[in-house]
Amino acid sequence: MVDVFGTDIIGAFTNGVSVKSIFTYGNQVWPSPYSGYYIKWDSGYYSGTFKMDGVTYNYSDYYPSNLFSDFSGTITQSAFKSGLFSYVKTNAISVNDYAFYWCRSLKNILFTKCEYIGNSVFYYCDRLTNANFPECSYIGESAFRSCNSLTNVSFPKCEYIGHAAFEVCHSLTSANFPMCSYISGGAFRVCYSLISADFPECLYIGDGVFSECSSLTNVSFPKCEYIDHAAFYKCYSLISADFPECLYVESLAFNSCSSLTNVNLPKCSRVSWNAFYNCYSLTSVSLPKCEIIDFQAFESCSSLTSINLPECSYIDYNAFLKCISLTTANLPKCEYIGNSAFAECYSLTSVSLPECTYISGGVFVDCSSLLSISLPKCSYIGGAFAQCHSLTTADLPVCEHIEATFDGCGSLTSVSLPICSYVGYLAFANCYRLSSIDLPECSYIDSRAFEYCYRLSSVSLPKCWHIGSYAFDNCRSSLTSINLPVCAYIDSMAFRSCSSLSIITLGRGSMCLLISSDAFSNTLITSSTGSILVPVSLVSVYKNNQYWGYFSDRIYPIP
Repeated sequence: MVDVFGTDIIGAFTNGVSVKSIFTYGNQVWPSPYSGYYIKWDSGYYSGTFKMDGVTYNYSDYYPSNLFSDFSGTITQSAFKSGLFSYVKTNAISVNDYAFYWCRSLKNILFTKCEYIGNSVFYYCDRLTNANFPECSYIGESAFRSCNSLTNVSFPKCEYIGHAAFEVCHSLTSANFPMCSYISGGAFRVCYSLISADFPECLYIGDGVFSECSSLTNVSFPKCEYIDHAAFYKCYSLISADFPECLYVESLAFNSCSSLTNVNLPKCSRVSWNAFYNCYSLTSVSLPKCEIIDFQAFESCSSLTSINLPECSYIDYNAFLKCISLTTANLPKCEYIGNSAFAECYSLTSVSLPECTYISGGVFVDCSSLLSISLPKCSYIGGAFAQCHSLTTADLPVCEHIEATFDGCGSLTSVSLPICSYVGYLAFANCYRLSSIDLPECSYIDSRAFEYCYRLSSVSLPKCWHIGSYAFDNCRSSLTSINLPVCAYIDSMAFRSCSSLSIITLGRGSMCLLISSDAFSNTLITSSTGSILVPVSLVSVYKNNQYWGYFSDRIYPIP
């Protein structure tokens, strides 16, 4: 009966002034038994009100003891919001959202039994100096946010830290959470004075947790498996990062950690974009299990000297761009390298890519110390080695397509391309020392492919049917003759300024299409001393053609 109509029955009996208590089935139901929970604030006199469990109370009614007791054990939402006291002591087991929000005079607190702290409980208590919660297991989001005077925290049993829980606590110097397994995003962001962080049980570091903690030097996360986006972004003082169990490093995780010298991630399988961007003191990286390096992951790590990625299969664009001290790269299983991945690595002398099948444009551009390359399985190479001024040899046994690949490789003397079928735009342009080229399977030479190859004297193109515009432009005095047994198309300016070219042989059974007579401008063929040799059955066809006819007195049958 009391459970259903308790309020009415209690009201009926308590109208009698002689009733002191009510029991049902031997249990006291009115007045409520003393719970033993209390909250006490400092000894000052305070006007105004506070609210607990939806009931409003006057501070003055509890003066001078300043003790409120006999409640459920939970300090309810917004209970003491904007309170003016400087000290609080309680044995409450939980504190709900905003309970002490904006209590800007609060300096000291003692919560010996509290197990739960809700959202924004102490938000902007900017005079609070310490937080000791020996039994707390859960800290809600923004719980201590903007507590600018907070220097010490103790949470020996805390397992969860919510989003932005200690964000902008500028005076906090250390974070030691021996039982915490999960840190939500931004938890310690912009804690400028934070020097050390010790989380022996933590499995997850959220988005931006320690972002812009510019004094952070030491971190210990022996069990962490996941480092989220920007977790240590702009931690300028961080020296080393040892994460023995980490499986994944998200984007911007250590971006701009300018003092970081070494990284140990023995189980990490993926390093996301910009993860170590601009870590210019980084000298060594251990990633023995890493399979994927995303774009710009190590860009501008100017002190990095070597990389060993034994399991890596994929390197995205700009991954190691401007790593100017990098000398060696071991990538035994890498299959794909994106644009400019190693561009401007001026000190790189060797690279091992035995399994690589695809190299995008600009991968090794301006690697001015690179001496030789061997790509036994690579079938496609974009403008990968342009401006590699020291490169002398290139062995590409299965490569089928190259484009702007060796532009500006002024020291290149030897190239092996036994099955290459396509030589693209600027493929060997400005290879000043290249003297011969043998392309037994090549069918297509694109425009400017051998432009300014001054020393080129021998060209073998037994299956080539297309010669693009300016293909051999300015091959000057070394190239004296060329044999094109199946060529069907020669574009304008194809052999312009090959000043010693005197003989061209065209063996195709039908006439080769000439786009313009300027294809041989500034050659001996144009100056009436050269020869164009064609099948005997086609001599008259060539002589009567619009453009070949310009050279009619120099067209002869092939001997």
